[in-house]
Amino acid sequence: MAERRERFSAHTWLKVPATICAVWLAILFSTAPWSLAIANLAPAALAHCMVFYLSLRYPDALRPAGGFLVGLFLDVLTGTVFGLGTLTCIAMHFMASTQRRFLASRGIIHSWIGLAIASCAIAPLSWIIASLYAFSFQPWTPTLAQLALTAAIFPIVALITEVIVVILSVGEKNT
Repeated sequence: MAERRERFSAHTWLKVPATICAVWLAILFSTAPWSLAIANLAPAALAHCMVFYLSLRYPDALRPAGGFLVGLFLDVLTGTVFGLGTLTCIAMHFMASTQRRFLASRGIIHSWIGLAIASCAIAPLSWIIASLYAFSFQPWTPTLAQLALTAAIFPIVALITEVIVVILSVGEKNT
């Protein structure tokens, strides 16, 4: 394991592309046709969880440009309001970056609370942009469902993301 970490750290330019590709594959997997009622909200919720976790714990592996690319891929793949996924992923990265000093050294419960707060701040932004795009007030129900789904899946996504980061050895944990 140590030689793998040394071999990968020798190629530091691979950290960001490897992380972005892992997030893209997770988003691609979540867009599969699932038989759940809220399956169309899963790609954005998964992207927000992964961007928040990686920006919080591994800032050298996912930079703001990486958050932009993840959001752009989310927009292209899901076909929602173009720019909404990009803006929300960048906002999630910004919120994780501003909370990093407080949350990075604490456990998953604190990170979960930080994600819930960030999601509560991003949900109205998402609703406003979707309403402006449609020139009418959109229902709050999908926005609230996505907020709840994002908060609900965060511990599982954080665990899976941690396993992916260990496998890829993309960097040292920021504690």
